[in-house]
Amino acid sequence: MERDGIETDVIELVISLAPDRHGTSTAASSLVDDLGYDSARLIELTAVLEQYFGCSLIDTQRDDPPATVGDVADLVSDSIAQQRNSA
Repeated sequence: MERDGIETDVIELVISLAPDRHGTSTAASSLVDDLGYDSARLIELTAVLEQYFGCSLIDTQRDDPPATVGDVADLVSDSIAQQRNSA
């Protein structure tokens, strides 16, 4: 799956689960400040993304947790790439 396709799917999933679905969301939208995610919703989002993309986001090495929708797309892309490289 191409990076653009991943980002598009991530944005759609993030918006569909967001507590605050008002307005539009972009890659720069903050998960907490713009979309109203709290820790419980972030766990739910992680589970949905893992199931949808068939990857493990917990195993992906990152220094900081994702703060924006674009960060989530990067995390998913990295996880998919790691999974392909280890296969």
